[in-house]
Amino acid sequence: MLFPKNWVPQNWMVCDGSVLDTQKHLPLVAIMGLDTESPTFSLPIIDSPHSDYVYIICINGTFPQRN
Repeated sequence: MLFPKNWVPQNWMVCDGSVLDTQKHLPLVAIMGLDTESPTFSLPIIDSPHSDYVYIICINGTFPQRN
């Protein structure tokens, strides 16, 4: 989601390649299709088309149910 860079909502992080602990973010790792055996993973790096905005990703929420 594109969002103003001066404030990031709770449970969201900037898509800047930050490295996170896999075990603390298993649902996100699973949704992203990453290796759950790795101790860490990186958030995607998504450049914004405008200097006042950044792309953010939800790092904590409800895991979607499969149908």
